[in-house]
Amino acid sequence: MSGRLSRRAFLRLAGAAGGALALDPKLRMFNVIRRQRPEVNLLSIGADWLLASLWDSATGEKSDLLREFEEEYNITVTLEGYSEDVGRQKTMLDLSSHTAQYDIVTSGAYSMATYADAGYLQSLDDLIAQVGADPELFSLDDYLPSSIEAASYEGVMYSLPLYTFGAALVYNKALFDEHGVKVPETLEELEEAAAALTLDTDGDGRTDVYGITMRARRGEEPTIDVTGMAWAYGGTWFEGNAYNAAQIRENKARPTVNTPEFIAGYEEYAKLLQDSGPPESANWGWEECMNALAQGKVAMHLAASSAYWFCRSAATVDPESIRVAPSPMGPGGHRMMNFFDMALSINMDSQNMEAAWTVLQFVTSNKVQRAQAAAGITSVPRVSLVMSDELKAIYPEEDLQVILDALKEAEPEYMPKIAEYVELCDVLGTACSETVAGIREVPEALNEAQEMISEIMEQAGYYA
Repeated sequence: MSGRLSRRAFLRLAGAAGGALALDPKLRMFNVIRRQRPEVNLLSIGADWLLASLWDSATGEKSDLLREFEEEYNITVTLEGYSEDVGRQKTMLDLSSHTAQYDIVTSGAYSMATYADAGYLQSLDDLIAQVGADPELFSLDDYLPSSIEAASYEGVMYSLPLYTFGAALVYNKALFDEHGVKVPETLEELEEAAAALTLDTDGDGRTDVYGITMRARRGEEPTIDVTGMAWAYGGTWFEGNAYNAAQIRENKARPTVNTPEFIAGYEEYAKLLQDSGPPESANWGWEECMNALAQGKVAMHLAASSAYWFCRSAATVDPESIRVAPSPMGPGGHRMMNFFDMALSINMDSQNMEAAWTVLQFVTSNKVQRAQAAAGITSVPRVSLVMSDELKAIYPEEDLQVILDALKEAEPEYMPKIAEYVELCDVLGTACSETVAGIREVPEALNEAQEMISEIMEQAGYYA
């Protein structure tokens, strides 16, 4: 069976009472949705925003949109939401232990490679070819190529995009205007602006407003940002910027995380936070950074365009003062880079495979993503929705254009998409945290990271 099924045919296959649908052995023998109502459990990272149009994570209350889907398709959807670090831990534990507590998990543009390479995720290409897709729910139209690429590993689609962003500088315009500071366009200007906006507002000799915040919490989290800074200086993770397994193997591309360019990016990152960032910066993740901007405690947050809507929605300052600009250009000919595409994948061990496939199509459908936009979330992956009437009713059109341009100009290849990504991220993120904290100098930290990454890649057989 190939191509798209009509909705009626899809429901007939999915809901045939007591029947069985024989598929390729690689997909195993699926039980079709039986008379009893199947339950699909979905693990969400970013509990209060990733699926804001479907449920209230604080109360557990489902939206009318989700309830209508459950009734029409005779499926119960259970959602669990966690912070990013806890959610990732639970995902890896469930997938690696094959307990199938979750039918659908949140995966990222790069970490998905780790899951897919280990055989933890169900191929969506196989599902589309052998089960079909519901034409009222499923569409790959209107996605940027970067989002489709992010949903795939080695040519196979394992996820559907749900939330995406590029690099941007989110800033407090009122502070810039009050102190006559120009919005920076280069990293050199960023340093100057951060210094000028590190302020003692009440004259007591203590800083009340810091110029900039970026995440530097120990572990995996800051890598997406700090290596984006290294990219702006011309640094790459591997020789020749090999960024997938085939390129690394073919070219025997060695790690390059201790080159002068990579070191310069790390040093700039540490300097900005040490000179103009909050004292707690080495322990901050994205939530602490964005909340600080939303509360007027910092003037700028350099990382992801998603910080724009998050900070405006959480603002205790005037939300209209929070604006967005392109990320600054670095001396290496690239902007400080940040790209991420959160998506949803099906657990290969799911006991409700076809019901999970239906839920996955619904949650990532144009209808749900439009509802996300109506909720004020600008990080929708469908291009037309970034400039939709729903978002234009909430935000200035010029800000939405910056967000869309950041997506179109994103360079996802600044980080590699390989099975070892999560492990390498922990090494590089920890090095970032230690240098920001002043525990070690950047060259020392990155020389050690170079050795550790080289050993990981050697053991994985890349250079055999």
